[in-house]
Amino acid sequence: MINDNYYRLKITGDDGEIKYSPVISVRLSDNADNRLIVFPTISDNMIHCSFEQNVAQGEITIYNIMGVVVKSIKITNKGEVDIDITDFKKGQYILQFSNAYQSESTKFIKQ
Repeated sequence: MINDNYYRLKITGDDGEIKYSPVISVRLSDNADNRLIVFPTISDNMIHCSFEQNVAQGEITIYNIMGVVVKSIKITNKGEVDIDITDFKKGQYILQFSNAYQSESTKFIKQ
């Protein structure tokens, strides 16, 4: 099921003046076709990302626990990606996949 949601912000200035931001739409989908699967979630050298359908275009960004980008990968027409994490320091990381239609995040641990 796909849901279109529309949002805008009501902004009240220090002087009491009220302004509104432009309206943006956000498409939410609970369709399993868009799922990102990352395994293993604990690894010392490689992680594998797969999508339940090929991704026409997107980007995988990996952040350390402090929110600093440690790796970024552009994806074009792929259903699977292997990522070498050998050079990462031990710890927890957040992997985010995003494109024009969705953004999805998951965590993994580098041993």
